[in-house]
Amino acid sequence: MDDQVLRWLYKNSLFFICPSLDEGHGLPPLEACCFGKAVIVSDIPVFRETMGKCAIFFDPKSPKDLAQKILLLCSNERLRRDYEMKSQKVAKFFTSFDFGEELFKLIFSE
Repeated sequence: MDDQVLRWLYKNSLFFICPSLDEGHGLPPLEACCFGKAVIVSDIPVFRETMGKCAIFFDPKSPKDLAQKILLLCSNERLRRDYEMKSQKVAKFFTSFDFGEELFKLIFSE
């Protein structure tokens, strides 16, 4: 999909879900944070590192756990708003420096 459609989806979603078993850096949840969306992500190391306490985590091998987390955000607007505010903090952190430049240095510096 093109960027315009993706932007529309982020802006018009109630929250964002990333049900991954494995990720490199996990950019889609960070993109959702830039749109101020509450985020539900798999409980895997990369998301623990990037999202910290700013996301709701679920067992990626448990559809029931994911369903419970979805129902939780659907039914609790106050909690959803709280996680929206937290996601904006994550977005602010990752956009406060040149992420690409820092990643390049990390990978290619001696």
